[in-house]
This record gives sequence, structure tokens and C-alpha cells, in this order.
Amino acid sequence: MDDEDRDDIIVQDAEFDDMVAGLYSESAEEVLPETELPTQVGPIEAIAIEEPCGISWTPFLAYLAVWVVLCVSAVVLLRPAALDGGARWAPEYLYVAYAGIGMTAAGPLLSLVVWIAVRVRRERNARRGLFTSALVKGSVVTFTGAILWIVALYVLDMFASSILV
Repeated sequence: MDDEDRDDIIVQDAEFDDMVAGLYSESAEEVLPETELPTQVGPIEAIAIEEPCGISWTPFLAYLAVWVVLCVSAVVLLRPAALDGGARWAPEYLYVAYAGIGMTAAGPLLSLVVWIAVRVRRERNARRGLFTSALVKGSVVTFTGAILWIVALYVLDMFASSILV
């Protein structure tokens, strides 16, 4: 390659760099005004431009607090019966078992009620992902509460077998 060809390539590269710099210096509104944004986007584009919206943890944490109250009250109220030989034969144990079953069933119902309440308040375009958010949060809290309940029953059995005093 001779010197003239190299000079032509350098000039072309400089022109290209100027053109690219000019494209990137324009603001986004100048390049694509808001009125020209695509109205129909595919699933990948929707994920990329979707703002995060979800459901508050507040009702689910209140539900978890009820689980904690159930577990603590079960251990406190049934501890004397467990130390005397077994909490399973105490009349209050049946209430604790039914309460745990009822609380487990209340988890999905709470998720449904919270989803409906939030969905009614949101605009139509801000409803995406609410059902999933409600179900995931409800299932996490229900699972955690059920584990706490099983641990409380196990602690009562440990009192009955004199492992804990």
C-alpha cells in the first residue's frame, strides 16, 4: 500500500468517527420521539422496559406474625402438659393442630385476596406480574409458618420426652 491509499483510509476513518459521534450525541427524544415508540412489544422487550411493580410484604408479614403467635402460644400453653407426660393427650392440642391446618389453608386465600385488592387499585397497564408476586410471597410465608408450626410441635415432643426441661 502506498501513502495515498493510507491517507484515504485515515480520512475515511475520521469521517466515520465523526458520523458515529454525531449519532451518539443526539438525545433519545430526537432520535425516537415518544409518539413513535412501538405499541406492540414482544416478551423480551417487555421484560427489558417493564418497571418493577409488585405487592407489598405488609399483609404477608402480618400473616407470618400470626403464625409466630400461634407457635409461641402453643409451646407456652402446652408446655406443662408436655412435661407431665405428653401434650398430645391434652384437649388444647387439638386446637393447636386445627389452628395450624387452618392457617395453612389461609395462606393461598390471603394471596388471592391481596392480589384482587391490589389489582383493583392498579391501572390496567400496571397489573403485570401481580398474581405471581402475590402467590410467591404467600407461599413463602405459608411455608415458613408451617415450618415454625412443625418446629413448635417438635419442641413439645422434646418436652414430653424430657430432652428439654
